[in-house]
Amino acid sequence: MKLLTIKQPWASLICLGIKDVENRTWQQKSLVGEKLLIMSSKQDVDIAKTNAIWRDEYFRLVQNGVIPSLELLPKGKIIGYVEVEAIKEEYDSIWSADASHFKYVLKNAHLFKTPLDGVHGQPRTINYDIDINTLLSIPIEK
Repeated sequence: MKLLTIKQPWASLICLGIKDVENRTWQQKSLVGEKLLIMSSKQDVDIAKTNAIWRDEYFRLVQNGVIPSLELLPKGKIIGYVEVEAIKEEYDSIWSADASHFKYVLKNAHLFKTPLDGVHGQPRTINYDIDINTLLSIPIEK
């Protein structure tokens, strides 16, 4: 199964089903229709330097208790998985980046109750040895 490392808080927002798009400068068409493990990076995003719309939405979600503050989110762990529905050049979502990025449209997000130990993440997808039955047996948040 493929695994993608993403900085917090975006990794958690994806696994909670809130962030419905992941932006990348490259496309990997073989991911469409597949489950994708999400690993949180050991390094957080610099919230102060991020897109103002994304930053404001993140702070609103923290304030409303939807997601913990950045320092409380798991780091360097496999935290859940999603399905890649499509890869588009344009997609209508507050989480879509500019035209220089491909938009990986995500669905059926799952956040593990207990994160799995991670691996050394990469900026591209890597293979992670887990079969679908094991994946589906991992308890998830409701």
